[in-house]
Amino acid sequence: LLTQIMLQTPALLGFVMSWLIHSSVTATITETEGLKLLASGIVFALGIIGPVIGLTLFGQESCKSAGINRNSFDALFGFTFISQGIIETPILLVFITAVTLCFTAASSVEYAHVVYLASAVCMGMSTLVPGISSGATAQTACQKITHNPEEYSTIANTSFLSQVFIETNAIYALILVFVMIFTLP
Repeated sequence: LLTQIMLQTPALLGFVMSWLIHSSVTATITETEGLKLLASGIVFALGIIGPVIGLTLFGQESCKSAGINRNSFDALFGFTFISQGIIETPILLVFITAVTLCFTAASSVEYAHVVYLASAVCMGMSTLVPGISSGATAQTACQKITHNPEEYSTIANTSFLSQVFIETNAIYALILVFVMIFTLP
């Protein structure tokens, strides 16, 4: 149940994002403003692919592991909750980027639309590998916890630390995107 709830986050945020984009469209929208809104949608669409794959890999393994060793359920429950939160972090980062693109005033610079689209692709693609890798790391740790529940603390802490380091790639991309967007004249 917990894994299913966490998998709904991208759908919920996608709904919110589509509503924000739709409400920003007016009859007098400029080409640059339109491309900025398109970039807002692109970053969200690209940015959720990796984390959703990672969540799916991990969710499948956590359910399977609970069935293999029912005595490890309590350890797996806490591990699952924290790991899924870490795996979903890039989704929040792309949501922040999409909202930023949606509500930032469009620059009048001739090349602004290129910066907006480049920012969307940069952030969207930078979450692909971290999302999948974080899910795969948690998936492997889940397997190990199932077979060695007495080593839970060591396995879980190592997994959490590894996942945090993996997620820094998306954080660096967010910083780069903010520099690109907010340095436009």
